[in-house]
Amino acid sequence: MMNGLAKNDPWSQTLAMLDAVSSKLAAPIGSMGSINSIVGKRRSLAAMRGAANVVDMFQLNAHRDANAAVVKVVERLSDTTVLVSWRDPTACHYGEQTWTFGIARRRGLCALSGNPIWQGDSIYLPRTSRAEPPVNANEMMLDVAVRDSLS
Repeated sequence: MMNGLAKNDPWSQTLAMLDAVSSKLAAPIGSMGSINSIVGKRRSLAAMRGAANVVDMFQLNAHRDANAAVVKVVERLSDTTVLVSWRDPTACHYGEQTWTFGIARRRGLCALSGNPIWQGDSIYLPRTSRAEPPVNANEMMLDVAVRDSLS
């Protein structure tokens, strides 16, 4: 018996496999060896931007979930707005979502390129309404990544 379930039970086997996979995926996050190459490559960027601790940000980027959203800039609507297709298999799907230009108020990762976003960077954000903000309301895309994707 595994936790009160039979070993030949398909559900128990599925849970055991998921547990084994999640344990393997979580292991590198705790060890600095797997992240050192990424941090090393980005150290000059961190020094230029004055970041005290970039390990967390690059660790997050290095171990992004396999089910991450598929983001595509469809077209530019104006100088400050773009139309985005956002497909996240675990949370939401927006075929035509309007994003607006702004300035980053916090650090994060670009949903389009995966590059770091620093406070003060030029970004695009999903347009929100007070009644019901979109599921991806906290996501950001770097202005440069948006421009690159449209060229």
